[in-house]
Amino acid sequence: MSDPNILMRGTIKKKGRRSMQGYKAREYFITREGVMQYGAPGQQNKWKKKIVLSDISHIEPHVGEPPHTFTITKRDGRIIYLQALNDEEKWKLIMAMRNAVRAATSPDLVNSEPPPSFNQRQIFLPLLKLAKLTVSGKWRWRFFYIDDTTLYYYADPALGE
Repeated sequence: MSDPNILMRGTIKKKGRRSMQGYKAREYFITREGVMQYGAPGQQNKWKKKIVLSDISHIEPHVGEPPHTFTITKRDGRIIYLQALNDEEKWKLIMAMRNAVRAATSPDLVNSEPPPSFNQRQIFLPLLKLAKLTVSGKWRWRFFYIDDTTLYYYADPALGE
């Protein structure tokens, strides 16, 4: 039976604190109270690690090796490296965690409307795009949305800007 207090749960890989430590599988869940708790798979009664969502300053994709990684930066400056199974899962986690952080820190700003329904032919791709002024040589994340006839791109993953 599922717990109604849990908004999200799953398995992810987390990098150890020390530079030479690799990624280990971790189970996690995020509660309605705004806490992400995680630990070794199958040992939930021993989990002691918690992240209070209001302590998170931002969640960003990480470009490079290993693939499918993203970071959670806490307000105290600590960076937590996480790895998803694939890019689709990575972006689902980033967006869900950003929404959970937004709900924990600014509940009045959370969009209460249901997300738009998309048919199966539409595709959403996060990619790096070279800035318009190629003299700057800066790459920025852009979020591409493809439907049957048109390609759109946005500056933010909520497809608003």
